[in-house]
Amino acid sequence: MSKNPYPIFTASNQGQPEHIKMKLKMFIRLYSRHQSAMVADTVVMHICALLAHANFKEDAKQRCQYRTLEMHWRRLAWNARN
Repeated sequence: MSKNPYPIFTASNQGQPEHIKMKLKMFIRLYSRHQSAMVADTVVMHICALLAHANFKEDAKQRCQYRTLEMHWRRLAWNARN
């Protein structure tokens, strides 16, 4: 069996940034109901995919906010594991 049996949890920067943002919002809502490390890690993966996307054309302030959000979710994932 694969490491991640739920393919929806994968992040890819092949989609459009709007699609990645939509999935990101979905996972944040899911985390509010089920605080698990897997969901928090998925949020981090989607933020990283969004920041790495070639069509993600945000200004420096917005990109910095996404980096801050990424670090917040990394801490949430760490706390969920420990």
